[in-house]
Amino acid sequence: MVAGTPSGPTASALASSMRALYPSSADATAVSLPTALISAERLPPPNPMLQKEYAKIGGAGAVRAEPAALHFAGIEIGAGGSLVQKLRLINSSGHPIRMHVLPPSTPFFTISFEKKGRLMPGLAEEIMVRFAPNEVRYYHDTIKVHLGDGDENCLLVPIHAYPAVGELAFPARVDFGIVAQGQSRERVLPLHSPDGAEFEWRIEVRQPHADFVIQPRSGIVPARGEAAIVVTFTPSRLATAHCVFELLIAQLGYAPKTISLVGTSAPLQVKDATLARLRHSEDERLASEEAEFRGRMFPNGARRAAGDDPSLDDPASGAAGDPALAPSVLTAPPPTGLIEKIAHEAPYGGGSAGGDYVTRARAAQLREAIGDASVEVKYREERPSYPEEMKEGLRVPPFLSNQYAVNSMLLQQPYKMRVSDLRVAIEEQQADAARQQEEMELAAMASLPVQSQLLQSLGKRVDDVIAYLFARDSNGVGTVTRKQFLGVRHLLKVACLMASLI
Repeated sequence: MVAGTPSGPTASALASSMRALYPSSADATAVSLPTALISAERLPPPNPMLQKEYAKIGGAGAVRAEPAALHFAGIEIGAGGSLVQKLRLINSSGHPIRMHVLPPSTPFFTISFEKKGRLMPGLAEEIMVRFAPNEVRYYHDTIKVHLGDGDENCLLVPIHAYPAVGELAFPARVDFGIVAQGQSRERVLPLHSPDGAEFEWRIEVRQPHADFVIQPRSGIVPARGEAAIVVTFTPSRLATAHCVFELLIAQLGYAPKTISLVGTSAPLQVKDATLARLRHSEDERLASEEAEFRGRMFPNGARRAAGDDPSLDDPASGAAGDPALAPSVLTAPPPTGLIEKIAHEAPYGGGSAGGDYVTRARAAQLREAIGDASVEVKYREERPSYPEEMKEGLRVPPFLSNQYAVNSMLLQQPYKMRVSDLRVAIEEQQADAARQQEEMELAAMASLPVQSQLLQSLGKRVDDVIAYLFARDSNGVGTVTRKQFLGVRHLLKVACLMASLI
């Protein structure tokens, strides 16, 4: 063999031997091999700030977040724009700081701000947070702020977005004004849901009052619908009524709303309303009589003279549409027949325009229309008073919503009775002492003979016995009947009094 030539089979021979190990169909199968071992798309480098623990809310290190958490209350799809809120990161330290703001991770929340670099003490980094929902549901994300080394310098700002009830259209204080006793007045408090979600609500009465009725106490606000709370005030006494209740709604982040109800009932309300109703009916009767009279006097509708004021012939013409100028029994002229009747029956009267025929006819007309009319009056219902509570020697009223209750709390001293209570206690003690003294005297006299009991009782009550007998002596001769004399037994108070000894 030639030197340098390898001993053994050649390359072609090896290929032929290897081909023999595979079937003839192996050449038809194509095997694809990767052309590159490294992808063309490069992954972003790992951010070491995301590996830290962000647990501080509201403030971390030298930075304070206002607000501590962002709440987007209310979701409306297709509103033509996104909801925007402002987040302020304030440097509350005494030296400049740098911060790194990591945006939210979901596509529904985006942020935009102009980074100031080194933030001076007292200044703030203002970040605009935009929310763009795609469906009605709950959304949550966070904004992370990195201030420096250590987990204590890692600030977390939570972001919440959720459906919400629309803005309440009623104030915190609802005044019913002055309502007549026994009458009712209603106020409707609306609730509406602009989002496509429904909400449960309920009412808790903190300070009840029997004159206020709230219906219903609970319910559901339908999606994109409305619900109503009806409050009815029916005063039962001439006083000011006060009621307080809270409205609770099953909504994330909702603070209970406190509503105060106030209503008053003043005297003479029922009387004034009744008199107004009587005057109105009398005005209608007088207007019909006046129309009938003018129909007889002016059948063609002619007036007294050309150019005269129409209101001179028709008093009701100038009162159209103006209740202040409407005819009344106090100003409308009385019928002619009534004037002639009074002039015929009583031709003479007093002076100073108080006894002329027209004045007396008007007075008679007023008495006929109003004087004998009955006024509906509803008597107040007697209700048990709320008892006071004793706390640390002080009498605490059940409600501190009026001036009297507040003054009584401020002026009283612990463990000291009021003057009125002290007077009642003294009277009760005196009555108990007198009763005990009388019982002791009766018990002591029970062991004596009847004659001795009579003598002792008569000696103690001689003035009462003499006054009693003088009062029964009707003719003044010093004698009384046997029945009147037997009445002395009630004054003597002798238990065993025999009829033969009287």
